[in-house]
Amino acid sequence: MTTESRRFHFPAAEAAASAARASTRDTLTTWQVGADTTGDAILLVSELITNAIRASAGLQNLDPSAVPDHGKPIVTVCLCITRTGPLLLLEVWDPDDNPPVLQEQSDAAEDGRGLFLVDAVSTRWSWRRSPTGGKTVWAELRIGPDTPTEATDAHSDGA
Repeated sequence: MTTESRRFHFPAAEAAASAARASTRDTLTTWQVGADTTGDAILLVSELITNAIRASAGLQNLDPSAVPDHGKPIVTVCLCITRTGPLLLLEVWDPDDNPPVLQEQSDAAEDGRGLFLVDAVSTRWSWRRSPTGGKTVWAELRIGPDTPTEATDAHSDGA
């Protein structure tokens, strides 16, 4: 079974979410993963990276969208995308040791839906502490064929 993997590092700033989505799209397009799975993967990466940026913000005493001064170390987050056979593994590392928390959802909640979406869209997800510090939150997707909506519509009897 062939395994392909790509790793990306981003400054823990708001722009990382956009860059991570683009990196995911480019990687999965190169690997010829279908549009349905790619869309789900981009959603998962967006949520995981956003959570990692928020977790990292307190560590650098900066607003997540701020750019660090030249004299300060740049806090980064890491995205690893791995394809092994029919499985796609999305891993996001951040330097915060605190575990992710899946929150109860309410209609009035303005945030806290990230892990709820990860839980709903992924095949499975979890997290682990890194031996060198920080944590990795991961989500897995099964790579499946795209839904052949045009072919299905062309063969339907209109009922």
